[in-house]
Amino acid sequence: MLLQDVRAFVAEAKLPRVSPDEPAPDPQLLSRIEAITDSDLGLPERQKAACVRALLWYAAGDLHAAHEIVQPMPGPDGAYIHGMIHRVEDDFDNARYWFSRAAAHPASAEIYRHAVVNSTAIAAHPLWDPVYVTDLLEQSRRTGISEELVTVLRIEFEELFNYLTDTKTPVI
Repeated sequence: MLLQDVRAFVAEAKLPRVSPDEPAPDPQLLSRIEAITDSDLGLPERQKAACVRALLWYAAGDLHAAHEIVQPMPGPDGAYIHGMIHRVEDDFDNARYWFSRAAAHPASAEIYRHAVVNSTAIAAHPLWDPVYVTDLLEQSRRTGISEELVTVLRIEFEELFNYLTDTKTPVI
């Protein structure tokens, strides 16, 4: 599967993922991911390819498969995705831990740049803070998820994917 095919795949996924069951896992997308290897992605860095595969599993709804990839992974990319997985599983404290391990992720500036123009909540902060977004999602479990938060989560996924694939072309 070439990178342009992966981009089309991601465009088919119903994003953002806000819980393990929302959107519902997509059996067709899940079966297509099973055949993808890191080398199929054509990315020069093996760890980034593995992270892209983890994001594909995440997008299609298999959080366990995504978790298996990033669990042993060192560095900010795996830690950030690990935080995203725990966030949507409502394991908020664990998500906060992994986001703190990711520190200031290299994609943070681009995530913030796009999120700040779409969210007054994000604009109230001087930098991208995935822990704050985790707090917002946790709060939404009591109050309902807003379109603003859905947009922020979509931007976060898109910009992280763009960073990992080293491209600026929107995927969603």
